[in-house]
Amino acid sequence: MKKEDFIRKGTLLLIKNDVETLTQLGTRMESPTSLMLLPYICLCCNEALNYMEYNLIAEYLTSSPISYTEVRNKLKLFSNRYGKSIKQIKLVDSRQDNEFKAKLRFKWMENWKIHYNLGIYSTPQGHVVGNTQYIAFLLQNPLFNLNEDSNTLYEFGFFLGSVLQRISQDLNFLQLDSKINMNEVLMDWHYKDFHTDKKFNLFLEMEDGKELTLFLLHLLSTVNFVGYELPRFVSNENPWLLRIQYITAHYVNESLNRIKNMDLPHKALISEEVKDNSLLNSTFRSCMFHYGFYNKGECSIKDEYLHEELFFGLIESCFEGKSYEEYQKLLVRKIFSLSKTMETLLPLPVHCFKPLSGK
Repeated sequence: MKKEDFIRKGTLLLIKNDVETLTQLGTRMESPTSLMLLPYICLCCNEALNYMEYNLIAEYLTSSPISYTEVRNKLKLFSNRYGKSIKQIKLVDSRQDNEFKAKLRFKWMENWKIHYNLGIYSTPQGHVVGNTQYIAFLLQNPLFNLNEDSNTLYEFGFFLGSVLQRISQDLNFLQLDSKINMNEVLMDWHYKDFHTDKKFNLFLEMEDGKELTLFLLHLLSTVNFVGYELPRFVSNENPWLLRIQYITAHYVNESLNRIKNMDLPHKALISEEVKDNSLLNSTFRSCMFHYGFYNKGECSIKDEYLHEELFFGLIESCFEGKSYEEYQKLLVRKIFSLSKTMETLLPLPVHCFKPLSGK
């Protein structure tokens, strides 16, 4: 088989695996943070549609104002300009505040700030794995209101499910075993509600300290969702998990890079963490974010490393011969290092969080 044909078949196998994995996660992952899967689902849909050159017929199109390409781009977190990121965070915080104020029984109570506009979820061990404002950030769109336009969210979810189903059906000729943890995940998540203007800002002496706190919270939620939450449901042997681990490590590291020169507590720790980027590679990033094993028109898999195992020699080609297992162990270590750094920067009162079950 020619190298090009081999790589195309391998790419289709990975697409099939990712689609089946996300489909099963969507139906089996009973977690208060499951909506944090949205950008990963959008990534898969967008990149698979592009690679397979789909031209969606009308029945698959959606009238929802939510763009799956925009949600996919939120995976890049805050790796662009810091000022732009702060503006986005301010907008989400303001809109969430207005939406929850509107639920108060009496309008004259709105300025009392007795309502909450942020919920944070953690594991019982105190690792933050999600928050409501990050989910609102993923769906941020000036054309609709999250609380009022439930049909918009339904249409968006239906569209994503239809795309996954269509791709899965078209790849039925490929056989594989998507390694999902089929066992019931027994865990009582913990939570705490906050008002972001009351006892939340951890950088009171700084301009936009509240927004910086939210900036770090979103990074922490993202890295811990991938480090502590997803592995409960997905086997380490599943190549989709490594793809997501890499994308998360890359963009959390890049986002931290945007604040490394700010006068923050633990500034040296941030610089040290950002410099630890030996596992981050632009060619590999391109192949994790897009399907096809090509970067700038050139195949990223070297002939001497081409094989039939996971990722077909890409990891060996990008990281001096390291195997899948070796590289993933190092990548997981980087994920936990980022998590530890973020938890040091953001000492949240996780000991005060309550069990979601109320027990």
